[in-house]
Amino acid sequence: MEKHGTQIITECNIKRFDKNEIICEQKNATIPFGFDIALICLGLKAQSEYYNSLIQYFNGRNVRVINIGDSHKPRKIINAISDGRNIIRLLTYI
Repeated sequence: MEKHGTQIITECNIKRFDKNEIICEQKNATIPFGFDIALICLGLKAQSEYYNSLIQYFNGRNVRVINIGDSHKPRKIINAISDGRNIIRLLTYI
């Protein structure tokens, strides 16, 4: 994914979502990221509370939130990566 310009960030905490920006904290530094499409991977346990809060936040803001990877259902990492790849393929055809 990096060869296509995808920025991968690990070991950070999401502090805030704005319309086109995610604010993260990593090692005591605040890092803003602009985005048109954001994929968030949150570990090996389903974390539906994050998904539900994203749905509530973006409701009425013309932003579609799709539940994929371990957020949807805990599985092996290759399955979560495959979910993300498939969504990106789908979005490139829309």
